[in-house]
Amino acid sequence: MSSLLGSGFLLASIAIMLAAALHDIAVRTVPNWMAAALALLGLVLQSINGHPIAGLVAGLIVFVVAAFCWRRGWMGGGDVKLLAAVAIIVPPGHVGQFLVAVTLAGA
Repeated sequence: MSSLLGSGFLLASIAIMLAAALHDIAVRTVPNWMAAALALLGLVLQSINGHPIAGLVAGLIVFVVAAFCWRRGWMGGGDVKLLAAVAIIVPPGHVGQFLVAVTLAGA
């Protein structure tokens, strides 16, 4: 049951990420509610998998590093929000791979 529930939350996360990407392409902004919804879904997913604290810590670390990059003008604010929120969704042991994949894909 929990894997079916987790799959539903993961699909909802993918749908929101796609909507955020399309919104960013069209309007050059990412609504705050999308990042907040992704972070909430990530917390639920990590709670189902038994790692809610690790997910939060990963998201916080990614947020701090990305915010530094934003302050330097290297990335946009929407990117910071989405990276941190999605870092909560990704299993904590795979956050590094996720960041490398995002970097190679051109963010």
